[in-house]
Amino acid sequence: MRNPCAARSRFALVDALDAEWAELGRDRLLAAHSRAELAHWAVDHPILRDCASPAAVLDAIRSDPDRVLAALIGIHQSQRAPGTGAEDHLAGRIVLQAMLGKVVAMAGRDSRHAIEDYIGQLWARIDGYPLARRPRRIAANLALDTLKAVTRDLRAAGRTLPVTTDELELAGLARTVAGGIIAGPDFSEADAVADLTAHRCCAPHRSWD
Repeated sequence: MRNPCAARSRFALVDALDAEWAELGRDRLLAAHSRAELAHWAVDHPILRDCASPAAVLDAIRSDPDRVLAALIGIHQSQRAPGTGAEDHLAGRIVLQAMLGKVVAMAGRDSRHAIEDYIGQLWARIDGYPLARRPRRIAANLALDTLKAVTRDLRAAGRTLPVTTDELELAGLARTVAGGIIAGPDFSEADAVADLTAHRCCAPHRSWD
């Protein structure tokens, strides 16, 4: 049996992200800043109009994943664009929190790579996600692209690569029957968002044996 302390240390970054997320709601200044940002975003993105807090945005993602994720990623990328001078990462941070349960699950199935590898690659995928080219199944695409970036060397390829059955299973995004894929990269978005926002702050992490 794995030492519980070792299991906790493996997910120390997740614990830190959870603590940071919880602070967004507890700290008055941070909460006020978040409300102001959300109100500003809602002017151009009506899908966020009823979201008064980052936690409310997570609920909105579960209800309408593609529209909300597209809005957040677009905001994040526009703020990160050269010459904007913006340093606010709240939109991207909300996407990261929404996907955290999925990357924790993927890392838990992967004995070769650390959770830090998954989270770092997810952030890079959020940063460079091609919204114009891939506006649908965003959660699934982020999960698969993160998995491919962690498990493969994409630097030389410079393109989206196909995934194998084993990789889809590792991501928790496909099942097989008699060796055949019954859910591939174009499966229902409902499958992809099954883990979205299911991750709860301060929840004990499983010991992955």
